[in-house]
Amino acid sequence: MNKNLKFTIWILAVALFSATIGYLMPSKPWPPAPKTAQVTVSTGRGTPVKQVSNSAEAPAANKAAPVTSGSASNGTQQAQSPAPAASPANNPAASKARQPAVAASFFELKQILEKEPASVSRVVFTNGSNEIIVNRIGTADLKVTVPDDGGKAELRRLLDGAKIAYEVKGADAGLFGGYGHILLVVGVFVIGSLVFNHFTRLRANGGQGRGPATGNGANMGQTTAKMVDELGENAQKVTFEDVAGCDEAVKELKRVVRGFEKNVVYDIFDAKLPRGILLLGPPGTGKTLLAKGVAGECEGSMQILSGSDFVEMYVGVGAARVRDTFAKGREKVKATGKPHVIFIDEIDAVGGKRGNGTNAGGNQEREQTLNALLVEMDGVQANKGIIVIAATNRADMLDDALLRPGRFDCHIAVDMPDVAGREKIFAIHTRKKPLAANVTPGLLAVRSFGYSGAEIKGACDRAAMIAAERWAKLPGVEEALAKIAEADKVLEEAKGNKNYNPRNAIPEEEKALKMKAEAEAALNALPPREILLTDFDEGIDFVRYGGPKTSSQAAMALEEKTNTAYHEAGHAVVAAVLKAADPVVKATIMRRSRALGYVQYMPTTDRMSFSDEQAVARIIIAMAGRAAQVVYLNRVDTGASNDFEQASDMARRMVTSWGMSRLGQISVGERGASPMGGMGGGGSLPYGAALSNEIDVEWRRIAKECYQIARYIVETDKERMEHVAKTLLEQETILAPEWNAFLEKFASAVDPEKIRFNPAA
Repeated sequence: MNKNLKFTIWILAVALFSATIGYLMPSKPWPPAPKTAQVTVSTGRGTPVKQVSNSAEAPAANKAAPVTSGSASNGTQQAQSPAPAASPANNPAASKARQPAVAASFFELKQILEKEPASVSRVVFTNGSNEIIVNRIGTADLKVTVPDDGGKAELRRLLDGAKIAYEVKGADAGLFGGYGHILLVVGVFVIGSLVFNHFTRLRANGGQGRGPATGNGANMGQTTAKMVDELGENAQKVTFEDVAGCDEAVKELKRVVRGFEKNVVYDIFDAKLPRGILLLGPPGTGKTLLAKGVAGECEGSMQILSGSDFVEMYVGVGAARVRDTFAKGREKVKATGKPHVIFIDEIDAVGGKRGNGTNAGGNQEREQTLNALLVEMDGVQANKGIIVIAATNRADMLDDALLRPGRFDCHIAVDMPDVAGREKIFAIHTRKKPLAANVTPGLLAVRSFGYSGAEIKGACDRAAMIAAERWAKLPGVEEALAKIAEADKVLEEAKGNKNYNPRNAIPEEEKALKMKAEAEAALNALPPREILLTDFDEGIDFVRYGGPKTSSQAAMALEEKTNTAYHEAGHAVVAAVLKAADPVVKATIMRRSRALGYVQYMPTTDRMSFSDEQAVARIIIAMAGRAAQVVYLNRVDTGASNDFEQASDMARRMVTSWGMSRLGQISVGERGASPMGGMGGGGSLPYGAALSNEIDVEWRRIAKECYQIARYIVETDKERMEHVAKTLLEQETILAPEWNAFLEKFASAVDPEKIRFNPAA
C-alpha cells in the first residue's frame, strides 16, 4: 500500500473518531450567552409573555413589570401582576429570613391555589425534573413533586387562572460547556500533526535508508544491537577458558586475537586478518560462546544482534540499520583504539540466497539489507579494527556473495563434541557444584554420547535441581533455612538503619548471629549436600526424553506395562548378544514426554562412520522389540512404528548409498525429489524402473533377514528375557551395573553362527 494512502487513511480515521466524540458531547453556542432567568407571566387567555432579565442586572429587575391581560369582553383593560421586586424570593432582605422549603403534596398545592392564590408569589419549574419550588408571601416556600401524567400542564392552567407568575430554569450545559466543538477541532489538528510527524520522520530517516540515523529516538533506522560493554553487571565476561569441546575452532579464533594484538610475526609476513568469520554447526554447539570469547580475549568491544533484527516491513530500514551498526563499530574503534567485534547470530535470516523462488519479486527489504551488508564488509570504505563473526546452522541457505573470500573469509565448523570435549564441558559446568565421590566428568562424558554443549549444561542444571529438592525434604532443613533467612534479615535491617544505635542493636545482632550459627550447625549435621550419579542420569534423560510422567505411569494398565516391558527387554537382550552393537547403559519402561520406554546404548569411543556389521546390528536391534512381543505375548501394537522407520531407512541406505548389498558398489541416492523440494515422488528418478524394483526387493530382503535373526535371539535367550521383563515391571528401570550383573548371571544360549548375516553375500 502507498505510504501517502496509508497516511490519508490514518488522518481520516482519527478525524472520524474525534467527530463522533464531539457530536455526542453536549455544547453551548459560542460565544456563550450571559446567564438569564426566563420569567413567564400568565395572561388572561393563558398565552405566556416571556421576559428575559440579565442576572448581572438583578437590581434593575426588581422594578415592576407590566403584564398585559385581555378581558372576556371585546374591550381591553390593564392589569398589574405581582412584580418580581415584590416577591420575597427576589428581595435580598426577605431572602435572608426565608425559611427552608417545606415538602408538600400536589393536592395541597392545588388547595392553596384555589383558596389562597394571593399567598403564592411565584412558581419555579426546572427542565428535566418534576420538582417545583413554590414561593409564598410571609411563610416558608413549598417543595412539591408534580405527577408525571399531565401534572405540569394542569398546574400551568391553575397558574394562568390565578394570574400567578412562574419561571422555567433551563438544564446545565455539558462537561465542557461551550467549548466542545473547539476541543474537537483542536484534537483533530493535534493528533493529525503527530501522525504526520511520525510518518515524515520514518520516510526521511528509516524508510529510505539514508545512512546512519540521527536525531530523535523514534528513528527506525538505528541499529538494535546490544553493546556488551554497556550491559554492566548483566554481561558476563567470557574467555576461551570457558569454552570446551571445540578445540579446533578455538585454535582458529586465537589467531584472530593475536592479529588484533598486532602480532609482529604477522606484520613481518604481511598476514591479513579475515574480514569475517562464519561459524557453522548444529544448534547448541557453542557458536555464540565462541564469539563472546573473542571479545573477551582481545578486551575489545562487541555488538550482538541477530539476523532477524534487520528485517522490517518497511523497505530500507534493514539497510539503514546495517550501516548504523558498522558506523558505531568504527566510532568504537576510533574512541578506544581496541578491536570491535560485530556478532550476527542466525545470519541466514537476512543472508539468504537472492532471487530464489520465495524471494523474487517479493521481499525486497531482505535483499536490500543483504546488499548493504555485502558493501559494508567489502566495499570502498575500510573497516579497520572491525571483524564480523556470524553463526548459522544452515550454511546451504546463504548467498554465494556472502561466502566468498573478502567477506566471510574463514569458515569454522563447530561440530558435536567428542568424549574428550564432553568431559571438559562437564568439568566447566560442574566446577562449582557439590559432586558425590563417585561422580566424575569422564564418567558423565561416556554417559552422554551425542550430546551438545547446551544439552550438557541443561543436564547439569537439572541434576542440581533434583539434588536440591531431595536434600530440602530432609527433616529439619526447612526450619533451619527459615532461621537463617530470619537472622540475615535482622542483620541487614540493623546495618541499614540510619538511626542505628550500637548499644541497643548489639544484643539483637548477637541473638541473630547465634541463631544463624545454630541453624548452620544443624544443617551440617545432616547428610552431605552432594549431587549423586542418579541425579545426573535423570538430568541427561530429561534433556532428550522429557520429564517422567509418574501419574500416567501409575494409571497405566498392567497389560500395557507388560507389553512395554517385553518390548524393551527384546531390544536390550539382542543388543547384549550382537558383538557389533553398542553396550547397554539403561533400560526403562518409565513413560516420558517423548517415549513410552527406551533402551540407551553408549559406545565406548566416538565414531565418524560404521561398518556393514554395525549397520546390520542396528537393524536387528530395532526389529527385536516387535519380535519379543510376538514370541512372548502373541500380540502387536503401534509402539514399534519408530523402530520400523529407523530399520527401513538404514536398510535403504545400505542398498542405495553405502554399497552394502547384492547390488554392489552403487550410490543412486533417494527415490527422486518432488518439484517443490523434499521427497515423495513427482520428480524424475535418477535410475530406471528395473533398478528401482531391484532396490525395493533388496532392502526388504535385508529387513526380513534381520527380523528373523532378532526373533531367533529372543526365543533362544528365554531365561534372560523373562528375568529382564520381570525386573522392569517391578522397578521400571535397569541401569548399567545391574544390567552387567544380569549378563553374568544368565549366560546366552545363542549360536554365533546362526546370527551372522552378510547382506552383500
